[in-house]
Amino acid sequence: MFARFRHTKRRLQVSLVETRRVDGRVLHEHIASLGSVETPPSVDERMTFWARVHERLAKLSNRVDAATQAKLLGDIHARIPMVTLEEQRSLKLVNAEGHERFWTGLHGMHEAQDDAHKKLLATAQCSRD
Repeated sequence: MFARFRHTKRRLQVSLVETRRVDGRVLHEHIASLGSVETPPSVDERMTFWARVHERLAKLSNRVDAATQAKLLGDIHARIPMVTLEEQRSLKLVNAEGHERFWTGLHGMHEAQDDAHKKLLATAQCSRD
């Protein structure tokens, strides 16, 4: 069993393939798709890819033994590196900054709308009196 890597225009696809001989010919049997990443892969996409690879290999544990899984993970890691702790921390920081900008903007928008409603209420009260 081995991991087959295929490049498309924008992605790198990874499949699990098993070889066997039938009548003297070598046949490749597609076992499972292990996922794909864009080229070059972002940290977020690599995290998602690796989570899916581990889930998929766990589901295939009846066909793929532990030694083969270790070899496959090593081969895949050579092409699509696992995310390091530093990369995870920097991604969390970037995401937190984006969330902070979003919520600050939303807060400002609601404050402006609140001010507009207060002015409208004051205008309505003045015209009623």
